[in-house]
Amino acid sequence: MASSNPSREAILNRLRKAQSAGAQLGFEAPPTPAEYEAVRTVENEPASLLLQFSQALEQLRAHAHVVDDEEEAVSALMDVLRRHEADAVIGWAESELPLSNLPAVLASAGVEYHRPLGDAQRFSEAVVGISGAEALLAATGTVVVRSGAGRGRIPTVLAPVYVVLAHVDQLLPNIEAWVEKTGPSLGDRGNICFITGPSKTGDIEMILVHGVHGPGEVHVILMR
Repeated sequence: MASSNPSREAILNRLRKAQSAGAQLGFEAPPTPAEYEAVRTVENEPASLLLQFSQALEQLRAHAHVVDDEEEAVSALMDVLRRHEADAVIGWAESELPLSNLPAVLASAGVEYHRPLGDAQRFSEAVVGISGAEALLAATGTVVVRSGAGRGRIPTVLAPVYVVLAHVDQLLPNIEAWVEKTGPSLGDRGNICFITGPSKTGDIEMILVHGVHGPGEVHVILMR
């Protein structure tokens, strides 16, 4: 027979008393959900992927803008900037964006384009952040973002409004498809973030609040 441990028994006795007191007061563990909502699958076709991605974004309280070319993409971006009265934005390096000459195009419209380069404090008042994307996951409306040279994290998390620029051929069915496509190089890709809609938390009194730890509004501009 194992020798008794007074300290262990004292701790267990306190736990038993606390558990008993909780039961007498009516404290019960929350019920386990009878079922969980399954992640829907889609056909691996461009039209199906685009439709589900757009629907998933809408359910997340985010916004999809499907356009035909770069000119329409710039127009959609300018609509977002005007709505928020943004005369300056922060974003990735021009070479890492799928829109040609974006800083110059915005400058011609009176909007300054800045790269934070690690200086978050200087751009803490920025309203809009802009980035490209590594991939888009249709099943959950998720944007996959990889940081690296010219791809700083600050534009994706600092400003209250976040705009993603991407092409529809970056759409994949789900995270499994992305991992399979990425293959062995997955470990060589630096910091990878999966952004699924606006930032949200339920930490305070179990009330869901958007925009606490990151952007409260997300737009994805998709070029065909």
